[in-house]
Amino acid sequence: MFGGSAEPDTNGARRRAAESFKRLSAADRAAILAEADEEDRRLREHRGGVGGIRPRRDGLGADDGPITRAAEALGIDPCTLAQAIIGATIIGFMLYTLWQVTSASGAGAGDGYDVNAGAPP
Repeated sequence: MFGGSAEPDTNGARRRAAESFKRLSAADRAAILAEADEEDRRLREHRGGVGGIRPRRDGLGADDGPITRAAEALGIDPCTLAQAIIGATIIGFMLYTLWQVTSASGAGAGDGYDVNAGAPP
């Protein structure tokens, strides 16, 4: 609530506000924080509804994309699924490259050197 900002605190307003907040009773602080949390929730829901991004169930307001939804359906962590997809893509590209290099009709074809035939002509 009184966290950092890109703007400098030239007149000490943030510092004074933080000190005033500390002087409040615990009940008043809890009420202010609850109100701020409720306002944050309303803003997240509003942004999600207008932009087409649904708020996450954990309340962080980020998008539940296809990887997240697929991971939930599989019952695994979304990061694990994303890493598996990236790894499979890299391995697939390496295998495709190897196939092209070792294929007579692939990359380097017609250069007089066929890997499958052995020595150059």
